[in-house]
Amino acid sequence: MSILNKMSALSPIEAKEPKKITITGHVQVAMTEDQIKTTKAYIIANKLGYNVQPNQHDIGRPYRVAIKYSEAPWANFGQYESKDVAAAIGTIVSMAYFGEKAKVGSFDQATVEASKEYQAFLVDARNVEILARANGELPTVHAEAAQAPF
Repeated sequence: MSILNKMSALSPIEAKEPKKITITGHVQVAMTEDQIKTTKAYIIANKLGYNVQPNQHDIGRPYRVAIKYSEAPWANFGQYESKDVAAAIGTIVSMAYFGEKAKVGSFDQATVEASKEYQAFLVDARNVEILARANGELPTVHAEAAQAPF
């Protein structure tokens, strides 16, 4: 049998569709390049904050909160459906890193306080330190880095 005959039994290449992944009942659908650009423009136009980026891996949760500080790797703080929740959490992260020099994103406080996404962020054990820094109970990341001996 020739190699060409063997190849005819293989599956053909199909048009590439956004990647879909199911995680705990939620189907993730990756953003297209145009959706990423549109979401980024929306974030900037609506002043959601420096720590809010498009979540290219899931159009259903289009906002990702993350920060890249100094030489440290990206620190991620979740993906959110609500722009208000993402902006609020992005501001909390900014406060934890920069204290009074932080910049506030634009969000509706009542919407955030009523959100299950926000409530989940507050009770997540991974966020205890970042919340303590934002509340001034621990030094900010920036202040701590400035005091580190080199």
